[in-house]
Amino acid sequence: MLPALPRVAHALTMHAAIFSSLSPRILLPPSNNPFALNARRNCIPLAGRTRSCLVPLPTAPRGSDILLLYMKPENKMVAAVVVLGVVIVTAAAVVMNSPRWRQKAKEQHQESVLQGMTPDKAIALCGHLVLDETQTNQPTVTRRLVIRNDYALAVELDFAASTAEPQRWRLTGIQDPSGEIKYQTPASQIGVLPCLDAKPASKPDQKPQ
Repeated sequence: MLPALPRVAHALTMHAAIFSSLSPRILLPPSNNPFALNARRNCIPLAGRTRSCLVPLPTAPRGSDILLLYMKPENKMVAAVVVLGVVIVTAAAVVMNSPRWRQKAKEQHQESVLQGMTPDKAIALCGHLVLDETQTNQPTVTRRLVIRNDYALAVELDFAASTAEPQRWRLTGIQDPSGEIKYQTPASQIGVLPCLDAKPASKPDQKPQ
């Protein structure tokens, strides 16, 4: 009985070495291993008569994995659309808050204001009319307005229209009445006459007498 002790000690040493070098696994004989579908392939012969197999322990699924597993295909599509919408809205908010985008939007707004400007609209928005002069030279009608801005600086607005459609005015230029200073860009034109981009003052309702 004593000569068998070295063999038993050797077997225990091999078992301890295998357990210490592997990640958490279960060591069961093939016949008693409920997790091993192909236990013979993963079995390692150890000391003793019974073969033992190393089988990874099953891991618990994460909550997101369980949710995706039991979601219907149409629900998965809805979830994907919602996520895509959130990403698009977030990207749009970031772009719209950028200084470059704001500057571009401001320039486009100023161009739109000037393209729709007419002599009557300029007078209604700015007032302080110093000069209103109209000349007809076939086939063009020109109208020259001189308006004082908030700094009492005289600014000339030049409009033109065809004699066939005299009411369809277009703004052709904004400059100093002397002609020495010409405002070329929408930003400079609105800058010298900010009232052009103001909202028209609403007239108070007249009460019946």
